Amino acid sequence: ILLGLIVIAAPPAEAAHQKAAVLATIPTPSRPNIVAVDPTTNRVYVSLLFSAGVKVIDATTNTVVDDYPVAARPSAVAVNPITQRLYVTHGLTGQPGASTVSVLDADTGQVLDSIPVGGGPEFVKVNTLTNKIYVAQTFGSNIVVIDGATNGVVGVIPVGGGSHGIDIDEASNTIYATVRIPGKLVVIDGVADVVTSTIMLGGHPWAVAVNPVRQRIYVTKDSIFVPGDTVSVLDSVTLDVLSTVPGGNRPLGITTNPLTDRVYVSHVGSNTVHVLDAETGGVLQIVFSTDFGPFGIGINLATDRVYVANAFSYTVSVIGDDLDPPAWPAGSQLSVYQTNLTSIILQWTPATDNSRVARYLVYRDGDLAATVSGFSTFATIANLAAGASYAFKVEACDIVAERLDLARALV
Repeated sequence: ILLGLIVIAAPPAEAAHQKAAVLATIPTPSRPNIVAVDPTTNRVYVSLLFSAGVKVIDATTNTVVDDYPVAARPSAVAVNPITQRLYVTHGLTGQPGASTVSVLDADTGQVLDSIPVGGGPEFVKVNTLTNKIYVAQTFGSNIVVIDGATNGVVGVIPVGGGSHGIDIDEASNTIYATVRIPGKLVVIDGVADVVTSTIMLGGHPWAVAVNPVRQRIYVTKDSIFVPGDTVSVLDSVTLDVLSTVPGGNRPLGITTNPLTDRVYVSHVGSNTVHVLDAETGGVLQIVFSTDFGPFGIGINLATDRVYVANAFSYTVSVIGDDLDPPAWPAGSQLSVYQTNLTSIILQWTPATDNSRVARYLVYRDGDLAATVSGFSTFATIANLAAGASYAFKVEACDIVAERLDLARALV
């Protein structure tokens, strides 16, 4: 048996959008629901659905640094980086403070105001250019408009049903909101605050995100009670549906990065985040191990980090480009665990990775002989000839298929 040899193989050429991976997992004490990201302070705000508080995460260290108490259970949170104001909705009915929006100082967490909006508000978005806040009533049938300068309600926009998703194209001052029943997307003029167009999509539209650079709108459809599990891609100019992207299980959260041409969709039923091409909506990559129940999702455009609230595991996943290949610890070995007449079982030292090792590729005399899960460090190689010599090598692959080789010749 010859001595083991570690060889670093050049990783295959991969487009940058195929390198997304979970870089960190941040625990929260209760169920996280929605995340809001402030790119100016590099802070992430997380609403905890079953506790009266908003957690503050320092995105530089990926640690919880503060807890902002509020009077009622928070459904969603949004931040205005310019005014440093947080807007927290309280949509759970039957509790004190329900159907209101709390206004907080983003620096200190001080509650500055409480605004009644009715209708079980959940999702909220801020137009930083106009300083207007748009609140979607989940159990009502309106979008409520708040003036961020006065904290007063300045508009109520009828949309014909409960809304679960809202996003804003600030450049054109256009608001997009989903209406779950009867399954439509409404387009709102942000100057007059009136509905200008309605697009019937069918099913149960949930979340919406807009890419003003690509002039695309992305709408997720839930699969509860009706067929769904898709993302509709629309042209924001013509409002035509360009494509319908299948896949995943209950896509409920969505965000987009116009600078990198990526769209991120959280699938609460399959514990995954799908990375889509911003132009076509095609799936570029599926990010696994985001913990259980990925729901609310947000992005820091300055750092290209995505934050996912995992509702069932009480964590927040941080997703970003995984630029580091797997590594073999010092002293790693590839050895024969067991021999038979025409087969052997190989065993090796587990590789390490900043996200996770997805699989191992086992080669015999340069040819691929076996592929095993990243959770295993054993492989059975069959169809060997007694008395013959073979050279075996193992490659450790992370989720973006960057590799390091552990080569060992066995005689």
